Amino acid sequence: MKVDLSTHITPLTMALSKMGVQQTVIARNSEIDCLDDIDVYNIKPERPFSLIRSGLTVYKKIEEIKKDFDLIHLHNPAFSSILLKRKILPPIVMTLHDSPGDIRNNISFGTCRGVKEGLYYYYLAKYAAKRANAVVCVSSGVSDFLIGSWGVQSERVFTITTAVDVKVFYPHRVERDIDLLFVGRFVDKKRPFDFLKTASVLKSAYPNLKVCMVGGCSRDGLYDGVVRWIELNGLSRNVDVIAPVTQYELSLLYSRSKALLLPSVTESSPKASLEAMACGVAVVITDITGNGDVLEDGVTGFFVPPKNPGVMASKIRMLLDDESLRKKIGKYAAKRIVKGYTWDIVSRKYVRLYRSLI
Repeated sequence: MKVDLSTHITPLTMALSKMGVQQTVIARNSEIDCLDDIDVYNIKPERPFSLIRSGLTVYKKIEEIKKDFDLIHLHNPAFSSILLKRKILPPIVMTLHDSPGDIRNNISFGTCRGVKEGLYYYYLAKYAAKRANAVVCVSSGVSDFLIGSWGVQSERVFTITTAVDVKVFYPHRVERDIDLLFVGRFVDKKRPFDFLKTASVLKSAYPNLKVCMVGGCSRDGLYDGVVRWIELNGLSRNVDVIAPVTQYELSLLYSRSKALLLPSVTESSPKASLEAMACGVAVVITDITGNGDVLEDGVTGFFVPPKNPGVMASKIRMLLDDESLRKKIGKYAAKRIVKGYTWDIVSRKYVRLYRSLI
């Protein structure tokens, strides 16, 4: 079996390994060649059109490895060209980690790169979804889109969520001294400026508001703009911008936070929301396709309309003003994660799918 390497794939691979699934990992730009006892092969996509040709590059690597694989599992539609060889390959599973419909509807026309990435994802995902033996979506909303809009046969579409390592993400006993947290890259789909506008509204009621934005780096297209916006709007004393941190450090930041706000316009199943919930944090997320399965509105968090900082601010104010409500929501949220979103639970679902195909 082959999988791409990422923060989602590493814990899934390890959980599958514990269940006796023998795996080989093929990854782009990986700096490791072994994951415990699992071989990791690095590939460098061929140019030009490296994104489109990535799947054929993977196929060449499969031929070089010369192992008798039972199944191929793709986690990136960029590898969809491997499906040109499906007649001579074992069953192929593809997991979609984003919502193609939301990506198409929110393509950023401000940059050529944004347009290219959005269109590539949409059409490569569509090509693969219509040809793979099984397509896994990490939210039911995305599954419904594939069946209803793309006409993918329902018996080939499966909903298996992402998960959380509850040994790392749990409620730490620390002071909750951060009022509002953002976790994610500073890119268009994450809407960091909507987050900052929400913080600006809140500052009028809470002059000493403490806000933290984690995960952005200078390579992100909106990074410089975010830093300038903070300075120009008088939020320098309120907002800390922190580069990506380790998983354990991130779990501490969650546990220090009173609320998490994710104003994204496209998600498939936002991992940051699940991680925050596991740490007992009250989360406020946008009511979009990929977020539908994450929480129970008003019980384990709140949904808000996208692109509406005013409504976002009102929900955050409700949480900041009511400590008992925050604790109640955080408690229910943490229980929800333990009962349904651990890697052990998710890996068992994948094993059942693999067995049905093999």
